[in-house]
Amino acid sequence: MQHPPGQRICHGKLLEFARVNNEAAFHYAHELAGVKSPTEMVEITTRHAREQLAVLTAQAKELATLGQQATLKAAEPFKNGGTKGFT
Repeated sequence: MQHPPGQRICHGKLLEFARVNNEAAFHYAHELAGVKSPTEMVEITTRHAREQLAVLTAQAKELATLGQQATLKAAEPFKNGGTKGFT
């Protein structure tokens, strides 16, 4: 079974997002491993949380846009009463 192009694009984006988020988590863990004080840990954690919130917000917006585009593309055959897509 062949998947629609929109679905393939969304899956590709999800894999890209997973890679980016995993790299950020490993970088965060690496930074925490070198912490010398509780204050430094709080600073690193706060910075990481702020950066990840921005990244996750952008990722969610991008995924929502892709989903909307895929939905509109999938609905095209049903425009004009659905007769256009089935002739």
